Amino acid sequence: MPYRRSRPLVPSRRIAYLLAREGASAEIAERLWEVLGLHTPAVERDESLPAAFYLDASGVGQSYGSEADWCLALLAETPAASLDQVKLGLAGSKFAAWVAAQTIPTGQAQRIIQEPDARFLAPLTVDWLPLAKEPLRRLHLLGLQTLGQFAALPSTAVAEQFGPEILPAWRWARGQDQRPVRGQRCQLVTASHLFDAPDMRSENLLAIAAYLAERALQDLPVDRHTWAIRQVKITALTESGVQLDAETWLGSTPGQETMTHALARLIARLDGADTGIVELGVALWGLEPAPGRQLSLMEAQETAQRWRQVLEIMNRRYAAQLLRPELADPDAPILTERYALQSWLA
Repeated sequence: MPYRRSRPLVPSRRIAYLLAREGASAEIAERLWEVLGLHTPAVERDESLPAAFYLDASGVGQSYGSEADWCLALLAETPAASLDQVKLGLAGSKFAAWVAAQTIPTGQAQRIIQEPDARFLAPLTVDWLPLAKEPLRRLHLLGLQTLGQFAALPSTAVAEQFGPEILPAWRWARGQDQRPVRGQRCQLVTASHLFDAPDMRSENLLAIAAYLAERALQDLPVDRHTWAIRQVKITALTESGVQLDAETWLGSTPGQETMTHALARLIARLDGADTGIVELGVALWGLEPAPGRQLSLMEAQETAQRWRQVLEIMNRRYAAQLLRPELADPDAPILTERYALQSWLA
């Protein structure tokens, strides 16, 4: 008797978004990163906010008993854990998880979306989409007030009305955000120097701090060129036993000049020491490996606008030779069948 082999069950994709309170310091963000890494295989920082993270939550319910228990365990260990300081949204995609965290009612700290993302997003306003003002204005002008109404449009109509660059937002509204959580590992390296005699001269302290930063980089467990420094902190111990701390945020992959300027600013904050400094320490927080620059939806729109300006200039000069792509079949699997070239003047 013929039989059909059953397919193995594939666990559904689950993604969480954790948002800390506004004004969270860089130190709180780094501590959050370390704690979150204990409860999920992948943590990705949302670069648009001081302390916000995407988490891979696939399969956490099996390990913690339920997704709700996982959320409670996560919130209980966060340094800023309180109902008013941390919000955690859990859904099937990045966009839906982000919206879930942003729409948590007052007095609650978590929101778990069990229904399909498209159904959860459908009644919400299109203003949740990360679009520029003009596309949002046109959506409202056309009577498309909710994400469900926008998602119901055919892809061809969306591309023709708003441009192909809006299609990612259309897919997000349909619950088809396929962006993965790109996990990165947070690391901390330190180095310190004990002075033979107390020193208060800024130029000497800066030279020692630069040397310590360079020495700390040598201790990295991976190639230093693949490591992105995000924050630098200086700790100084005065002769009278007072500890002075100063830190600053560096952003992604700063160069040597940026590091030197940052150290100089931190050293300037130590001028309040009433006695000489007997010990100086430098700590560097960062990511490994160094993340590549990922274009956001807003950046993609700005890039498209600049390209349109360039094309218009070329059209005035080379109208006869200039071609433009025309969306023929957005669902075609082969790129050459998806677009057709036509004269720019057609």
